[in-house]
Amino acid sequence: MKASVVIGTRPELIKLAPVVHTLRSAGVETNVLLCCQHPQNFLRPLMDFFHIEADLEIPIIESHGSLSKLGIELRRG
Repeated sequence: MKASVVIGTRPELIKLAPVVHTLRSAGVETNVLLCCQHPQNFLRPLMDFFHIEADLEIPIIESHGSLSKLGIELRRG
């Protein structure tokens, strides 16, 4: 069994850290996706505290346009 956990904010990290640890201790292959809705320096101390490493991080993209433009920027990487 596989699971992905998406974390974007500090409150989500606090709520989902026990879920990540429970899934992993039950033998579920668990990937953590960090979508960085809060700046990295806000999340990093809590990630370290909970001993969770992100398998994939999507950085903050500053966009001055529509959601469509943001989606295009994400696809370009």
